[in-house]
Amino acid sequence: QPSGQPSSGPSSQPSGQPSSGPSSQPSTQPSGQPSSQPSSQPSSGPSSLPSNLPSSGPSSLPSTQPVSSSFELLGIIQEACPAVAYSERRKLQVGTVGAIIKNEVIKLGVTEQGSLNIPGDVPTGPLDGRYETRVGLRYIFPDGSEGESTSYGCTCEGWGAGADGEKLFFNTARGDSPDTDYDLTFDSTASTAVSTLIHASGKFRVTHDFHPSASNNLYEVTVSLENTSGETINDLRYRRVFDWDVYPTPFSECVTIQPDPSTVEFLVDATNDGFMDSDPYDSFSSKPLGGEDGFAPFTDLGPADHGAAFQFQFDPLPAGETFTFQIYYGAAGNEAEAGAALGTVGAEVYSFGKPSGSDGSCTDSPNVYIFGFAAVGGDTQFTAAPSTSRSPTVNPTSRDPTMTPTGLPIKVPTRTPSENPTSSPSKNRTGVPTKPPTKSPSTNPTSLPSKISTGVPTSAPNTSPSTMVNSWFNFSGFLSIFLNDLQLTEPSFFCQSQPYSV
Repeated sequence: QPSGQPSSGPSSQPSGQPSSGPSSQPSTQPSGQPSSQPSSQPSSGPSSLPSNLPSSGPSSLPSTQPVSSSFELLGIIQEACPAVAYSERRKLQVGTVGAIIKNEVIKLGVTEQGSLNIPGDVPTGPLDGRYETRVGLRYIFPDGSEGESTSYGCTCEGWGAGADGEKLFFNTARGDSPDTDYDLTFDSTASTAVSTLIHASGKFRVTHDFHPSASNNLYEVTVSLENTSGETINDLRYRRVFDWDVYPTPFSECVTIQPDPSTVEFLVDATNDGFMDSDPYDSFSSKPLGGEDGFAPFTDLGPADHGAAFQFQFDPLPAGETFTFQIYYGAAGNEAEAGAALGTVGAEVYSFGKPSGSDGSCTDSPNVYIFGFAAVGGDTQFTAAPSTSRSPTVNPTSRDPTMTPTGLPIKVPTRTPSENPTSSPSKNRTGVPTKPPTKSPSTNPTSLPSKISTGVPTSAPNTSPSTMVNSWFNFSGFLSIFLNDLQLTEPSFFCQSQPYSV
């Protein structure tokens, strides 16, 4: 913030005083220094937003009256362009710090704790009409536009790990372990991210290492479960849940989960309930659809608003040992390409998320999203196809359904479980040992994300005309908007000049 200019952020407000109204106090903050949030800043999701959050606002604002609150701004945008207001409100729902990483085909928004869905600044392509900016799992089309598969609606993607009753779990929509339960380290580059958490008890460490895989259509996550205690962990488990919301028909997708869990050594069960809690000791449920109970295996179930959830139970892990397996997130232009990608990495368990057609049928155009696992005691499900260059097709409307993966030898994944395990867990199709999940249909969660991390702007945009908005964004924390000298003379300004952001 330039020295001597009036402060438009809440930092100039005394602690405990409302920050949603206009501020005319001069800033005492040194130039270039970030401002701290007042103690009255809400610390939870939209359910605890200020009660005075406006639903509409004036169509113009005098230049002498700066807007000092992102909530007040939303009211102004609501009248100017409701679609943008919807997008900006959604950005406030997710505030977990993390990193956006990508290769030329796949983009992931990774939280510090190793789940998905964080704020971003690139809207989805035009086909969904939503221009979602949050990043979960994205497909980058050849023309540079992007499709999203999980951040619409409920940001229900997360994981949980358990060791003899001790547990860690994280999900931006369904709840996280308390901060006092773990120590965290997080590092990232433009294409990688590594999250490491050690349970406060000292019993186990969980590492999620996100990096490009052997297939350009997949990101690989190497998950390491390490026994840091002095005794064997007899009950070692892991859960991963994913709410499919597939571009360009979010909330109406077709889901595949294969193979039958009984054929995979460490997979206890899998269902289409992407809304369930990530707590590995919580009940394991499904969403019955069309006469199906929602328990795997199934192909093209839907279209409906559902997802994929997997519960694993591993061998006892001796003190000092580490068990490692792989997760894959990705996308492709059609189902055949998606299968070929999974064949390249030797995936043993997988889920596809596909859009639905205008007639309610399942389609693999213009994209298919991928969620898979390897080194979990199963057989590879696909054969790798020869490497080919990307199709130049731009956001295609049709694909060739006759293409099948053929060719190259299968890459067999490596497993690094403990040596000479003393016993293997009993398989139970209704749950996991020590606390069997129940087959109980679930409904869409009504709770909204429960965390908003605080943050402040770190840089300012280029100088703009007087009729434009001076704004700062910090998407690594939470969306923080502070405006000065706003002259909104035409309500259509936001729609015509900046349709995707403010």
